[in-house]
Amino acid sequence: MEILREMVQVLTKYKTKNIEVLGNPTDTPSQVYEFYSGIADGTFTSDEDAAAHFFDGNVRNQSYKNLKTRLKNRLINTVFFVEANDSMFNEYEKAYLNCYKDWAAAKILAGKSAKKSALNLCIKVLKQAQKADFLDIVIEVCRFLRTQYGAIRYDRKKYKYYNELLKDSLKIREKELQFQEYYLELVPYFIESKPSDEGLIKESNEYVDLIKEDIINYSTLNILFFGGMIQIINLMSVNNYKKTSEVCDSIIQRFESKPLIWKGGISSFVSQKLVCHTQLKEFEQGKRTLEILNKYISHGSFNWFKGQETFMYLLFHTKQYEEAHAVYIKIVDNKRFDLLPSNTKEIWNIFKAYIHFLIEAKEFNIERGDKTFVKFRLGKFLNEVPTFSQDKRGRNISILVIQIIFTIVQKKYNRAIDRIEAIEKYTSRYLKKDTNFRSNCFIKMLLEIPKEGFHRIAVERKASKYRTRLSEMPLEVANQSHSIEIIPYEDLWEMVLNVLGTKRVASAKVV
Repeated sequence: MEILREMVQVLTKYKTKNIEVLGNPTDTPSQVYEFYSGIADGTFTSDEDAAAHFFDGNVRNQSYKNLKTRLKNRLINTVFFVEANDSMFNEYEKAYLNCYKDWAAAKILAGKSAKKSALNLCIKVLKQAQKADFLDIVIEVCRFLRTQYGAIRYDRKKYKYYNELLKDSLKIREKELQFQEYYLELVPYFIESKPSDEGLIKESNEYVDLIKEDIINYSTLNILFFGGMIQIINLMSVNNYKKTSEVCDSIIQRFESKPLIWKGGISSFVSQKLVCHTQLKEFEQGKRTLEILNKYISHGSFNWFKGQETFMYLLFHTKQYEEAHAVYIKIVDNKRFDLLPSNTKEIWNIFKAYIHFLIEAKEFNIERGDKTFVKFRLGKFLNEVPTFSQDKRGRNISILVIQIIFTIVQKKYNRAIDRIEAIEKYTSRYLKKDTNFRSNCFIKMLLEIPKEGFHRIAVERKASKYRTRLSEMPLEVANQSHSIEIIPYEDLWEMVLNVLGTKRVASAKVV
């Protein structure tokens, strides 16, 4: 059902015209069209909903499976009816749709022996593909044209032209694939939550050296994209966010000098600038960068959600808590939120937990009667973040921290002690000084709380040595991603201290 919902939303969004495959409004509605309409208007959000409507709720019913298959096949056919010249597409997107549709048509025509029609279409496709840097299409079209003029419609001059263009394009394409390979070799460091790994620094240094001449001599969109990302990864691995921001500006400028503006590529580098602003706590600059980002991405797209996610970190890191609450509401109320990958939705659940904590800690107020946030339930929250709960060196830290500080702000001291005991074992098992130094310091600070009976002055005195070490390693120079600290530990610590009392808690069990 998730695949069908995604396809229906895409085709409905782009207002596909002449959808003969889904039925004509004047015709008697078929089951397929009824199924399509039900998904489009939100009547069917799951297989159970649709199966209950059509076949008494049995999702394994073969008739239901056949209905799904028919709808899926017709949706695939309908993709080719998307109107590429619609005003909602920019010039690059129009070129993308027209090139790939026309190339597919040319291949089909050639396969059906309509060689003249295919030839005519290929010449048109080639011109557009060159303008948009679609080298994969340029190469395939040149292969076809080289064969046509070299053996079938013999024309030596045209043969040589397309042959040379093919060889030049293959050379550049090889560079693109090489850049892509280098980039993909670096990605696992981030998937495995090791953005400051020494191996990443060494490997990215090597790749930067390998690409430094080619990224100047070649300027296709793929070379700029992958080359720029390699440089950014390298600089971020050593916490050089000022230089990273400069690289982003340089790549964006080169993108904007191209005949067709690739908004997706530009938005990726604008997003990286937003990360830099977050690390450097530059709220006003970050807000302006988000405004720029929103010019390059479609509202409700995956990249739009990711941009808002990065902005949330900036809001938390610059103490704009009320605005963070407003952004959270805007995101979860968006109708496309449920279509996001589960790990992306988990991040927003973590944001929700921290907003709940901020409200409990009286860092900001919500209006009386606001039903946005019902009572926060820790068990329910943990069930909502299963992926990151297993991330032993990444976002699981933020999950462990919120469990502890939430029980403290609610004055559930015995439960807080249980959580702190668990995290003490965790630090000895997973956290190392070199990879999560700030997290290690903060957890050591939290461990002092039950030892000193939740007495603010005593806790502050005992934890001072760890607080000093924390300040000596600020986030902008630490070997740690901003995403691990939803709220900077310095700010969280002040909030925790503010909710502690001036008397020891005698009822809490001894650690």
